[in-house]
Amino acid sequence: MQVGDKTPGGRYTFLDRLGGGGMGEVWLARDEQFGRTVAVKFLLEEHQLTKSTSGGGWDYQNLEQRFLREAEVMASLDHPGVPMVLDWSMEPCGDFKRRYIVMQHVEGGTLEYIFDKFHSLVVEEVACLAAQVCSVLAVAHDKNLIHRDLKPSNLMVDRSGLVRVLDFGIAILTDPNITRLTRSSQASPGTTGYMAPEVRTLKTPGVEESDLYSLGCVMYEALGGPVFSGTSDEVTAAHLKETPEPIRVRNPTVPEKLGELIDQMLLKDPGERPSGAREVYGRLRSYLPRQDFRGRESFDLTRPFVDPWCPLPRSDGRSGGGRMPPQVIAKPQVTSSSVAAGLRAAQETWETGRTEDALMQAKQILQGAKDHLKIPSRVTRKAWLAYATMLRDSGSVPEAVAELRAMLEQSAPFVGEEDSHLGQAKKILRDIE
Repeated sequence: MQVGDKTPGGRYTFLDRLGGGGMGEVWLARDEQFGRTVAVKFLLEEHQLTKSTSGGGWDYQNLEQRFLREAEVMASLDHPGVPMVLDWSMEPCGDFKRRYIVMQHVEGGTLEYIFDKFHSLVVEEVACLAAQVCSVLAVAHDKNLIHRDLKPSNLMVDRSGLVRVLDFGIAILTDPNITRLTRSSQASPGTTGYMAPEVRTLKTPGVEESDLYSLGCVMYEALGGPVFSGTSDEVTAAHLKETPEPIRVRNPTVPEKLGELIDQMLLKDPGERPSGAREVYGRLRSYLPRQDFRGRESFDLTRPFVDPWCPLPRSDGRSGGGRMPPQVIAKPQVTSSSVAAGLRAAQETWETGRTEDALMQAKQILQGAKDHLKIPSRVTRKAWLAYATMLRDSGSVPEAVAELRAMLEQSAPFVGEEDSHLGQAKKILRDIE
């Protein structure tokens, strides 16, 4: 797929690749019929799938069914928190063999990006985030749909502060009369760092409370960092057996009752968690911001609750005085911007032929990102990949392999196997091993 390519019939022209993973990719496209931009999500062709995908118990027919299910699920959920499905094609045509879903293009950033940018959120922002997700979950659960993969990269915040829940590809119907896509021979659905214990052990494909557990993990991370850290196996074992440190121990600014709610959402027994998304929403109401609350200039999660009809700032910067960002909690000394600048400097050093100096710079940048931004950070994964690539290109292949394997092992619990940086790491490993 290249910029300028079109779908059969010429309706959609591809403008830019927005992202992708082990099973699919998303492109920005222009709808020539209506002159609007849209997002087009593709299922990769069978020969393009990664080994991790085919090794997870999915054959290609399963993936086609899952892809069609995602289109049907998203189209059935009439809610502003779910991107609108505009079109889809499940039949290959001529040389164009890809199945695709055409969706509303949401201009904004994922919660993962926001965590990278701001490090943490304040209580009012977390309440607004979780309340919006609960509103979507209530509608989905009313239709017997369980999402099963709530995580920061699947939550998009648009310019107006509205939260969109993405990727219903592994959602299931709990109606016993409907055949499920997930079989016991397939790997556990979801992402390790956010997956409910009962889903991890395959005791159940998922219940409403499973989504609340995942949302609890996201809320916990927004206020105090990841619930558990470590390798994939260590994080899995912790979610199954260990009691998380109370969120108020991590962050004493969290109000007592909100801390109790988050801690309850993370209980191992689904029956001991809140009874549903509506209960969680009700318990969040007292933490929604007052009318005089001042949100961030960008990604203002409080806007839909404080001032939903306020015109958005103009893109040319002539909007007048914008909203003032609130104080963030324990902003790190190392930031996403400083890591990006450091990587550019290391690359410039590399290009002058000072290999050892460049490797030392990249290693120090990576360690700083790990210490301050943490392993789940997108910027940390980028720095890790850059350091491993330099090791490979300098001839230190065993060291590069060790770094790439550590990156995969420690990052996958939080971002899933389909993350684009992990995909690049796997490709490099295949090439050098």
